[in-house]
Amino acid sequence: MTDESASAVLLGNPLREEARKVRRILLAVCVVGYIVISGDLIPSEISQFGLKFSHVHQGLFIQFLYLILGYHVLMFGFLGLTDYLDQKKRLYLSVQAAANEDLIRVSDAKEQGYFEKSQEHATKVVKPHRFQLLFEPSEKVRILRWEFEFWAPLIAGIIVIIKLMLYDPPTAIDYPVRWD
Repeated sequence: MTDESASAVLLGNPLREEARKVRRILLAVCVVGYIVISGDLIPSEISQFGLKFSHVHQGLFIQFLYLILGYHVLMFGFLGLTDYLDQKKRLYLSVQAAANEDLIRVSDAKEQGYFEKSQEHATKVVKPHRFQLLFEPSEKVRILRWEFEFWAPLIAGIIVIIKLMLYDPPTAIDYPVRWD
């Protein structure tokens, strides 16, 4: 475990590279799904792979799309929560290391005769509120940033999954033959 300052943890990126990659894919698949839904744009063929879709296959394409989207929503949810818990742990350890460093300084000062009081006084010098006051704005920014970077893609993915599940692809219109 590397020694990081609490401010570096608070102001660092809330998601690791792996979670950011999954988020990019999730958002890209969300855009494709939304385009399919809003514009009734179901491909009839993908020429790069030499695939041609019949009407039945187009319905399978929609199912495949929301399965891919569901996988990435779950994967991003797990990775995001793991990163959040890891960041909280790193923050706790960095604040604890800073507090221990201050306690060592106070005990060294006491040994050198700077403090005449007991150990109770030395522990009162280092209070958690010092760190809370120092990092309170950063903590709020971190929470807002994490909530936006985590919840926005998840909510978008869930909405598109629901819309894809409820989507009924257009069928070929059979016009009645008029014999005038």
